[in-house]
Amino acid sequence: MARTILVVDDEPTLREALVDALEADGFRVVSAADGREALLRFRADRPDLVLLDLMLPELSGIEVCRIIRAESGVPIVMLTAKDSELDKVVGLELGADDYVTKPFSLRELSARIRALFRRSEQAIAVEGPPAVVDLGAVHDLVGFLWVRDLSVEASLLVPKRWDTATTHEALAAARESIADTGAVSFEADELEPPLRALAESRGWKAGDLFMAIRVAVTGRTATPPLFDTLVALGRERALERLDRAVAALEEGSVPR
Repeated sequence: MARTILVVDDEPTLREALVDALEADGFRVVSAADGREALLRFRADRPDLVLLDLMLPELSGIEVCRIIRAESGVPIVMLTAKDSELDKVVGLELGADDYVTKPFSLRELSARIRALFRRSEQAIAVEGPPAVVDLGAVHDLVGFLWVRDLSVEASLLVPKRWDTATTHEALAAARESIADTGAVSFEADELEPPLRALAESRGWKAGDLFMAIRVAVTGRTATPPLFDTLVALGRERALERLDRAVAALEEGSVPR
C-alpha cells in the first residue's frame, strides 16, 4: 500500500510540482494551501509524512508543526527559506525531523523522504511495534499526559511521563515567571529564567515544557483553534489556572 504524504505550501506552482513529483515516485499525495487546511487534511487523511512550508497564511507552519507533533509522531520535513535559520531551529526544537531549503532539488527531497521512512522502519524492526495504551477515561496512567476516550501509542508518550514531583516543578516554575513578569514565553530562546533552568536541568525541549504546562492548565493536548495560552489569559487568570492545576494534581484529579 502506497504511503501517504501531506504537502503544505501556499505557492500553487511549487505545491503542484511537489504533488506531481511525489506521485511519480509512487506515493499517495494530499495537499493544503494554508495552516488551517493542513490540520484538517492531517486529521482526515492521517498521512505517513508531512512536508510543511513554514511561511503559511491563516496559521504559521511553526504552529502547525507544534499542533501536529502534539497529536502524532509522524515525520515532519520543513520547507524553509534560505535565510530562515531561526525558523529552522524553532521547528526542529518543536519536533520536526528534517528540513530542506528553497530552492531545492526534487531528487534530494525524495532521497530525504525515503531516508526518513527507512529510519522509521528500522526503528520498528529493532523495537517491535509500539504498545498501545487504551486510556479511556483514566488520566494518570501515563503520568502527565491526560487523554480521554483515545488509544495512544505508548512510544509517543515517553517525553510526557513525568511524576507528580516533576509536574509540580513545571507548574511552580511557570507560576514564578508569571508572578515576576506578568507573562511566560515557551519559545526555546525566550524561556523565562525559572523555566529555562528547569528545562535545562531536566534535559527537556521547549516544546515538551510547553505541552506539560498546557495540559496541566487545560486538561487537553490540542484544541482547534489554538487554546488560550497563559500569556493570553493575563497575569491573574493565569495564576488562578495554575493554582487550580496544582490543587487538582494534589487531589489526583484532572484540572478543569
